[in-house]
Amino acid sequence: MHLTLPQWQDLFKVGHTKIDEQHETLFRYLDDLKDTDLEGAKGLLKTLFEYTEIHFKEEEELFDRVNFPLAEDHKEYHRNLIEKLRDVQNTKLITMADKDRLFSLVNHWIKDHILIHDQAFAPYIGD
Repeated sequence: MHLTLPQWQDLFKVGHTKIDEQHETLFRYLDDLKDTDLEGAKGLLKTLFEYTEIHFKEEEELFDRVNFPLAEDHKEYHRNLIEKLRDVQNTKLITMADKDRLFSLVNHWIKDHILIHDQAFAPYIGD
């Protein structure tokens, strides 16, 4: 399976330096996941999960500071993603096909999170 993902671009930015840097880091983790073996994927998933929890916490604190009107909906979206990531983290990686399916899921999640959902709060959070 040929695994592809978009490269980080300025059009993905939300206009807040720290959040944009975190999003770029998520893209790097995904790129690393694409190129790793099964053992490496297991460690990267743990790192990705931990980093995502920190990122979501910081985004949510920012929502509260700027009175983002859709904050509660976005926080619920974060909670649902964390649950999905917990499920992913518990997935047994036995074959490279398992890893490729996992990559596709995480790739979709990161793109959906950054390119769609996070763009909604961009007008509220600029530096």
